[in-house]
Amino acid sequence: MNHISKTLRLAFRFTSLQSRIFAANSRCLCAARRVLCSDAIISHNSASVAPLTTYVQKRFLKKKERTNLPSADEDEEKSEREELEVVKDYKDLNILVPNPRVDNVLRKAAGLARNKIEAVFYESKIYMNEKKLRKKSEELHEDDVVDLILGVNNDNRDLLDVLRIIVLDISDIPNDDDKYEVRVRKFSRLIVENYEEPWKPST
Repeated sequence: MNHISKTLRLAFRFTSLQSRIFAANSRCLCAARRVLCSDAIISHNSASVAPLTTYVQKRFLKKKERTNLPSADEDEEKSEREELEVVKDYKDLNILVPNPRVDNVLRKAAGLARNKIEAVFYESKIYMNEKKLRKKSEELHEDDVVDLILGVNNDNRDLLDVLRIIVLDISDIPNDDDKYEVRVRKFSRLIVENYEEPWKPST
């Protein structure tokens, strides 16, 4: 009986020892698996995070570079400002004339004598709406443009210096059939391209 009990105790101890060894091995395997899994996670994350970071930096650099370049809207606004600076040198005038003929309006607006107007007319220095004026008696209407050519531009021989008159409004004076009030915009000197029917200085 004692022999049987001793055998059973030995068998129980052996079984317990196997259980502890198995448990220890399981813990080692689990620990090793956790390390392997962690390395895999780190490797995966490093592979995925690095390109994302690089991509964000590239986009930031491109955006920063673009902000240093003028946009199309900025170019357009700058061009509009430059145009305004070029054409702002004008004067609006209200003049009285017996009729809205070109020679009368130009004489009053430019402050020239009648004989001077006749001289520039015969020199073909008066253009109306970019066409050479054929008759001094041509009547003006709203939005008509009259150029008195001053000469060839000194800086560019392909350009002309002109005195320009733009007709803004023409109205009859009440109770006076022989008078018209003409509102004009006068540019004392503009630089323009030569016309389709080009003006040539007399030799």
